[in-house]
Formats: sequence, structure tokens, C-alpha cells
Amino acid sequence: MAPGGLPDISGMTSLKVDVTGAIPENWNAEKLRREFERFGDIGDVFVPRERYSDRPRPFAFVRFVDEREATEAIKEMNGTKFEGSTLTVSKANRSREEARAETDDKRTSPGRSRRKSRSRSRRRSRRRRSSRSSRQRCGSSDSRRRRRRRRRSSSSRSSRSSR
Repeated sequence: MAPGGLPDISGMTSLKVDVTGAIPENWNAEKLRREFERFGDIGDVFVPRERYSDRPRPFAFVRFVDEREATEAIKEMNGTKFEGSTLTVSKANRSREEARAETDDKRTSPGRSRRKSRSRSRRRSRRRRSSRSSRQRCGSSDSRRRRRRRRRSSSSRSSRSSR
């Protein structure tokens, strides 16, 4: 085991397995291990869970001890069906450490969320200002009602005269 209770995956080849469509009912590490171990020795299978609901996410990582076996698994398993869902299997782009470092950077980057919320509030205030100014141009609600009545009465006069 590596620090933090995680398995030691150094030297392993990681494959990312994505699900297209609904997540299969048996989308778990044991079932995936059985599917992939026919290609060789598997060091680890990881199915991430959603943070607040504990449901499995629509992707997983299968880590092979031997890179050639991992390559064979990609060739054979990419595009196959797994309990009615299509699997996309490819070599993982980033290591666990790279992904964790990127997540930590996002959490600690100062002002990122504040900038976003500030711009939203600016947009809202612009909308309010523009709606106020359009009301001022059009006049009060009483004058708008009078204009509508005039339009209605003129349209009803024209329809009477054409009879």
C-alpha cells in the first residue's frame, strides 16, 4: 500500500474505461476485474463514486502490471458491450498524482469563484439598469395603459367602419 491507504500502482499501465449510455447495474471493481483479467495480471481496479450520493461514476480505471497486456485489453475491449452499455477503453492520460495535483490547485487558487460571482452580479445589475432605463423611456405605467386603450379603440373603430 502507498501512503494514504491507496494501492501502489507505480510501474502499472492505467486504462480508462468509459461507459456510454446508462451505467450498468453491476458496475463495480469486482465485475470489471473479472472482465479484464483474461488479458493478464491486474494490479488495481478503481471505480470512482459521486461525492454526495455514493453512486458509481460512468468511468473506471483498470491497471495492468504488464503494458503489452494492457494494450491487448484496449484492442479487444474498446467498443464492446458491457451489460447493454458500450465501453470506450483507452490508455489513461494522467497519473493519479497529476489528477490530484490539478484538483488541489483548483481548490487553493484564490479568487477564482469570487471573480465568477462578481461578474454575475455585474450582469444582473446591468440588466436591472437597462430595464429601469427602458421603463423611464416609455414613461409611467399609467401612460402606457392610456396608449394601449387608444390603440384598442382605434383598431375597433377601423373594424366597425369596414362593416
